[in-house]
Amino acid sequence: MRYGITVEGPHPPSAEVQRMLLESHGCDVVVEEPAMTPDARRRLLRLVARLKRGDELVVHGLEVLGQTTGALVHLLREVFRAGAAVVVAREAEQKVRFVPDANLTALIDALADHEAGQALPTRLRRRRGEAGRRMQLTAHQIEYARKLHAEGASPRAIGLLFQVAPDDLWQILDR
Repeated sequence: MRYGITVEGPHPPSAEVQRMLLESHGCDVVVEEPAMTPDARRRLLRLVARLKRGDELVVHGLEVLGQTTGALVHLLREVFRAGAAVVVAREAEQKVRFVPDANLTALIDALADHEAGQALPTRLRRRRGEAGRRMQLTAHQIEYARKLHAEGASPRAIGLLFQVAPDDLWQILDR
């Protein structure tokens, strides 16, 4: 069975063009979503859970699935575990078919395991320190925080200034 997915989005082509493209590739079922909302993601996960060996999931591009790279890897892992294939169809005569062979499945599994091992999103790891620990304040910052507190600044305001939780700031101020 071939399942096509269209999503109206900020990037071309339109959902109408996607639908015509998927029909030209012989999709038995075309799922149309106006946007990739949380409800649409849940429906997509239910569709993936129903896939069987030999099924195909056809999309215009992986961006249609509306997932982060990490979530996309986990989604692809479930598709390949079911024995289904993913087809990226950019044009009527142009398509790339990803089948669940041993090498691709091993790569997807390795990427999914890597993603699962990441404790924090990259943007938070950078702010809180590479090891995922709380950001360490320098001696100068600690001295300045204590001075601000002595002058009447609230721990919340000081914490916002240094991007430190108020509880952590109390530990610094009490020393």
